[in-house]
Amino acid sequence: MEHHRNQTVNFRSHAFPLSGAAVPFLMKTRYQYLNVGDLFEYVAAKLWELTSVRTNPNDFSLVNVTSPFAGYSHGACPPPPLIARPKGLALILTFATTFRQSYSESIALRSQDVRPHSIHSTQWGLNMKLDFVSISVSTVDAHELGLVNLQSNQVQYLYNMLGGLTKSLLRHQTKYDLGYSSYEDMHSTINLRAAYNKLGRMPIPMLFQSIPYQLWPFNLYMWQHAPNALPQRCITPQVALYYFMFLRETVSLANNVVGDIKAKRFGFSPSRDGILGHISDSLINFIQMIKTPGDTQLSVNEFLAPALLQSLMVSGKAELYTGADYARRFSEDSLKFAQSLNVASLKGELSSLFMPPNAVALKLLSEDQRYANTLLSAITLPE
Repeated sequence: MEHHRNQTVNFRSHAFPLSGAAVPFLMKTRYQYLNVGDLFEYVAAKLWELTSVRTNPNDFSLVNVTSPFAGYSHGACPPPPLIARPKGLALILTFATTFRQSYSESIALRSQDVRPHSIHSTQWGLNMKLDFVSISVSTVDAHELGLVNLQSNQVQYLYNMLGGLTKSLLRHQTKYDLGYSSYEDMHSTINLRAAYNKLGRMPIPMLFQSIPYQLWPFNLYMWQHAPNALPQRCITPQVALYYFMFLRETVSLANNVVGDIKAKRFGFSPSRDGILGHISDSLINFIQMIKTPGDTQLSVNEFLAPALLQSLMVSGKAELYTGADYARRFSEDSLKFAQSLNVASLKGELSSLFMPPNAVALKLLSEDQRYANTLLSAITLPE
């Protein structure tokens, strides 16, 4: 049996059902080591398999989060009955998917009232009416997400964060990209100056309610209060560029807590992803551009690194121009930069300046002044 803490508020009518004053209460900094964003992606994929769940976004609501392993439950409803639970001891999330939003602890289900979809998902309800969905997380998956040995307050935190994320998913279904590819195609159509004007300082309750979660990385307050709720696949090259244009001054590289998931979003991890990974990839593209000039209109993947290199050389900082014509300007400047390096015939020196790309990316992100001096001594920037 799990110890249940009742919360009367659910997410049926609003993805962020409390006022803006509740943001520090719900998005506690001390829990930023919990990988909410990637847990959400796991849950979203399971929900997407159940077509019937997506037909009623207005009534859809997370109503309970239970950790059978830890013995804690939190939500507007009690833990689901044992017969309805999919396999997985770390976490079970239960959603109401129709106008029926509650059930009792003593609900008497029969086997025919439960429809298993996989070992990690079930649909169930009295008299074979499938009013609820339960999705489980195994201890192995939970360990990878930093969700082991949960305490009562952590389960409460997960309930409130995942309630908003899953409601946003159902409200903005057309934006969801099934699978684990990034949202680069979506972000590439966005002007980052316009995104900052609209989303940069939008209050979190409004963001949750009206903006698809795929665009939340363009919000300053999400980076300040809950970077761990931003899924890793939402950290695209465009988000990396946006960070240097608009967030650099206010979003620290330092961890708020031990194991802070923000570090993974930046790319401080064994896998080459996050912001650092995109800088590294851009450096490789830039080296190729120097050797073999190509397009005259560059993508973010191509001009991110040269823009940062030039900024570090000129100002000693990794802060980029923020005008609405940033793409044209960065593209033109990067092409001139590449041409000047090609003309200078640095050849072997080029490798020592820009390789290995992972190490150079870290120097750019950390505004390494010694590296800036090395660049200045070896390169003359084009006028």
